[in-house]
Amino acid sequence: MKFPTSFVRDKKPVLSIDSDTYKLICPKVIKFNNKCYRMYFSQEEKLKNHNINYTSIRSAVSKDSDNWLIEKGYRINFLSDNRFRRILSPTVIKINKDLYRMYFEARTFDNKGVIKSAVSNDGLMWNEDPGVRIGKFDNISYGSPFCLTGTNNQFELFFERRSKTTHDIWVAESFDGIFFDEKKIIPIIKQEMIWESYAIYSPDVSYLNNCYHMYYSGWGGDPVSGHILYAYSYDKRNWKKYKIPVLSPGGIYDQRHCSEPSFIKIGNKLKIFYEGCDNNKSWRILCAQKNQ
Repeated sequence: MKFPTSFVRDKKPVLSIDSDTYKLICPKVIKFNNKCYRMYFSQEEKLKNHNINYTSIRSAVSKDSDNWLIEKGYRINFLSDNRFRRILSPTVIKINKDLYRMYFEARTFDNKGVIKSAVSNDGLMWNEDPGVRIGKFDNISYGSPFCLTGTNNQFELFFERRSKTTHDIWVAESFDGIFFDEKKIIPIIKQEMIWESYAIYSPDVSYLNNCYHMYYSGWGGDPVSGHILYAYSYDKRNWKKYKIPVLSPGGIYDQRHCSEPSFIKIGNKLKIFYEGCDNNKSWRILCAQKNQ
């Protein structure tokens, strides 16, 4: 699979809350263990009497990846630095048998974003790691991380780097998952197509059939709308883009936008979980799939 065929939308949302107060966004699905799949996602809440949004990380669990149950409580609700009020785009990797690490975007109310991390022994209770993985609170913001682990304890972090004029996808490397040298980060996907004219972000990278596959968000067009795009690579540095979106707005629940893809292969099925926005500006977690 170098160029994806059409994904078919599920008829019903994966996760939905019937409320104008909440948005369900930024899903990331992993096979947590032999018994279940777990989805981490962001829940955005509009604060009463304030024109601001507060965002936290929650989770849902499933035995078959089709039927999901939202788990009680929050996975990450507050951070030690109280400037951060939006916690977005969680991605989770397994460090060893009993330890997981989550990377996520921490954003201030004035949209300054950095990438932070947290650790957990059970996937439910998370402890914030000290410091920042990527970002320095300057004119550049970082977000929507995705981490790949390889041999020799190597970590590769793919993420959005955004300035006033560009929103591109970059990559950084680390040997401990904590220190990423910002002087050595490199761009790998740049804004080029009409679907990307406003922004590209939220990379999701997988290895399948001797090739690396990236699904990512592209926003552009007139009016601006969110799409899910695709690229492939053999070395994770040079990427060939598919010329048209894999998913574009047009379903019942994503008439306005579809964004933040999470790709996973389950049996002979390929699934993309993503956030969708309908014409009523309701945001839900959706899924599209196809047989391999």
